[in-house]
Amino acid sequence: MTELIEKGGFMMYPIMLSSVIALAVFIERLFVFASVKLPKKEISDEFLSSLEKDGVKGGIWEALLTTAAGLAVAIPILFAHNYLERKLDKITHLMMQTAQKTVALMKAGDFK
Repeated sequence: MTELIEKGGFMMYPIMLSSVIALAVFIERLFVFASVKLPKKEISDEFLSSLEKDGVKGGIWEALLTTAAGLAVAIPILFAHNYLERKLDKITHLMMQTAQKTVALMKAGDFK
């Protein structure tokens, strides 16, 4: 892993920083959702009925649910994307090395 950072040069530091920040935000969201204590059924029904009278109809709850669903979809996709991108970088590096060796052999005249 450190080889990739060293080969990437100074451009890897912002990428690593943004990855750490994204992970920190994800962990913070998990703690927030884990620490939310939902009220008892009667209290929540009363609260929702009062919101329905005003026409809001639980929009905050829907926003929380969609945020959680979005994170549940986005985080695994982010990990899969990073994994596949690393794999592609390795394959690209291997192809580049092979091409350089082939060109060197052709220049030397040692090919058959």
